[in-house]
Amino acid sequence: MTLFAFVGFNPERFAQLIVNVLAIGGGFFIGQILSGLAAWLLDRWLTGGRSPLGLHRTIRYVGGATLAVLVALIVFGHGEGWTLFGGGGSGAQNQAAGEQSANGTPPPVTTATPPPTSPMPETEPILAPRVVLPTQANQVQVLMLGGEDVRNQRFYLLDSETTPKTLTEVRSFLMQRKSASKSDLGLLIRFPATNILPRTHPAVVMLSQWAQDHGIAVTFPAEHP
Repeated sequence: MTLFAFVGFNPERFAQLIVNVLAIGGGFFIGQILSGLAAWLLDRWLTGGRSPLGLHRTIRYVGGATLAVLVALIVFGHGEGWTLFGGGGSGAQNQAAGEQSANGTPPPVTTATPPPTSPMPETEPILAPRVVLPTQANQVQVLMLGGEDVRNQRFYLLDSETTPKTLTEVRSFLMQRKSASKSDLGLLIRFPATNILPRTHPAVVMLSQWAQDHGIAVTFPAEHP
């Protein structure tokens, strides 16, 4: 047992070798039968059964050997070799297989380290549209609240009121003001000194985008004279 472990004896390959040898022997036997049957049929058809028995025997041996060779090519043609100790792989693979049989543990598998991937480029934030007001006479100022000043999505404080409004309420107010106005309506979006929302905040973007879509010019304090 120690000798088998030292030389890397593989029981699975030994069993497979026995099966392969039996398959070759079976091929030889079947080849003899088939070639003998073919020779007998040809003899009856061509010579009326008068050919010598030695010729029949030779044909059977040749047919059996031919089929045995074909079976051998099939069962031993997979690249795993003819031996019991590792097959037809490279020397390193055979050595690894012998070590696995001797120690009972598979050899370590090395995995290739993937190349480092470059970080995705940072995309610039989508800023709210900037449009210069046509006039200052007919404009609505909205103060954008943030942080603790916001309750129930009421981000918007109109210049003429003290109670913050929701986006739906501000839209309704602007549409009424636009319908009653004889000139273009403008919207000035301002920010308080504390709890300042960024211009990319959804509350700011949705209001400015909606105003632009409805023909209301939008501006921010940095653009306002």
